[in-house]
Amino acid sequence: MMLMESIAKQWCDEKIALGREQGLAQGREQGVAQGRMEVLCRLADLRFGASASAHLAPLLKAAHPARLPEVDAWLMECASADELLARAGALGLANAEPGAEQH
Repeated sequence: MMLMESIAKQWCDEKIALGREQGLAQGREQGVAQGRMEVLCRLADLRFGASASAHLAPLLKAAHPARLPEVDAWLMECASADELLARAGALGLANAEPGAEQH
């Protein structure tokens, strides 16, 4: 009986450690994405004004983090806030990561 309890405790400890590691990794990813979103919104504000930034923020928040680098280029390529927001909407930022099928 003692051996079984020891094995069960070891298994539980391993699962807890794995969960902790996964949680930390996810937290880091979310932190990086949040920081990138803040920078993108700040750049949109500087380039196109506060209204553009306010409209872009919810699109970025709903987007898959892997899509955020695309917005970097758009901030340089787009001639207007309307163009930037149209690209964000047309691409379907919130749907999935790049390369994923969209329906």
